[in-house]
Amino acid sequence: MSLYATHTCPHPLPSQHTHSHPFCYFPVFFTMKTMIQGKPLSAAVEKYRAEIWDSCKALWSVWVPAQLVNFAFVPRHMRIPFGTCGQNRRGLHMNCRHHEAFTT
Repeated sequence: MSLYATHTCPHPLPSQHTHSHPFCYFPVFFTMKTMIQGKPLSAAVEKYRAEIWDSCKALWSVWVPAQLVNFAFVPRHMRIPFGTCGQNRRGLHMNCRHHEAFTT
């Protein structure tokens, strides 16, 4: 991490979970999901509004403690594999949590 990045964002974990996930990741997730299902974009907006807080709480309840463990206890050379495993589990959880049967 560069010195510049350290000064511009001293706490990347809170800003990532309070800004980028709710306003970037989740809108893209719901939009892509509804596009794949062949539904209109308005369905993605409705789904986002209905489920944003539950999705954020689920993310925060798992990912924030995992990151705290990662940076407090995991050796430096194992942080990337630990984070990657966590991201894969989060993606699987999101897909299972928001799974709906496709109707044709």
